[in-house]
Amino acid sequence: MSVELPSFAEAALSDGRLLLEADRLVRDGLGDRRASFELRLDALPRHAGFAVVCGMHAFEDRLGGETVNPAAFDEAARLLGLSDATVTRLRAPRFRIDVDAFPDGTLAFAGEAIATIEGPLVEVLLAATTSLALVRRATRTATAAARLSIAAEGDALVEIASFEDASREGAALVARAAYVGGFEATANPVASALAGIPLRATASRVLASLEGRGDSPSNDAGSWSSLPTELWALLTRCDDEASLVEMRRHGTRPTGWVAPSLALDEPVIASDLVALEEGGAWRPHAGSTHPGRKIVARYFDSQARPLCDIVHFAEERIREPAAVGAELFETLARPVLRQGRAAGSSEAPREARLRARAGRLKLSAEVLHLRDPARYPVDATDAVRASRDRPARTSKRGAS
Repeated sequence: MSVELPSFAEAALSDGRLLLEADRLVRDGLGDRRASFELRLDALPRHAGFAVVCGMHAFEDRLGGETVNPAAFDEAARLLGLSDATVTRLRAPRFRIDVDAFPDGTLAFAGEAIATIEGPLVEVLLAATTSLALVRRATRTATAAARLSIAAEGDALVEIASFEDASREGAALVARAAYVGGFEATANPVASALAGIPLRATASRVLASLEGRGDSPSNDAGSWSSLPTELWALLTRCDDEASLVEMRRHGTRPTGWVAPSLALDEPVIASDLVALEEGGAWRPHAGSTHPGRKIVARYFDSQARPLCDIVHFAEERIREPAAVGAELFETLARPVLRQGRAAGSSEAPREARLRARAGRLKLSAEVLHLRDPARYPVDATDAVRASRDRPARTSKRGAS
């Protein structure tokens, strides 16, 4: 079973401004102009040395079936006065977009484009805008989970933050992101089933006290024994990594912890139109603060430990490892969609979780600090730096 997410056009039904913008592009004959949008990590939360990318699975999960519910869309179109051409376009079986993105579980740093979405302008606009909030939330949750995992120093963690989400999709998103970030399991059975991650739960101690039993009965779906008193005490005594570190400092050493909250300042992830096609060639969009199509290369030493990341323009030759004192490199984004179809087989959440864990193990200890971490080096080529230094030209119609 997988997380059920609304299609890009279906998600846009809640944003009348976005639909009107799409309608204007179609009416003005700009809807088919090829465009490139970035989802970019502009800033990390305070005291965070890294972010764990998550939520990119949404692009694949929104494939297939009708793009919108016909009845709901007809009513939205009537209320907003959308053109027939816009209605027909958004009812198409799928969006014709290409997506390259950092795989879930990749460690990312400020200044990096974590996803590139390309295709017809109106479709890319809807896909980028409706995916932004989901990627923000999933990345924030996965990053908070990774920090708690560092603080737990190998003790198992179970999330219950998803209990607070009223929607099945939202609960599954939170539970999956926590698992990718480093948690062992969720105590939410619906989220476990939808996201395909382990379930760990024990019965409430209220029932045990009513029946006069000293130990709570176990409903554990895995191999754990009944959870220790210290674990359940965490429900009211600890909701962040600082509290967890303090409890451990005072000698609390359970076999696992329950995390009732995954609170963390939001990573600043922006959606930005960076390039438009003109005469068969890509041109940087003058209204962007970071114009041009870009890729990120990560450089490693001989032990496969990351040394630095460098942002390149897509048309530039990747800088040789020897030029930065490295042994090898890899570009971080991978094909996710091509013309709206999956570019490869879907990845299980466990693979993303292992990727995040491996990334933390190889990262410098100073960057992993929970307070005042060192800054991981992120550089850019001369051409990229020069483009950022130019003042952006704005117009009333940014896509023109």
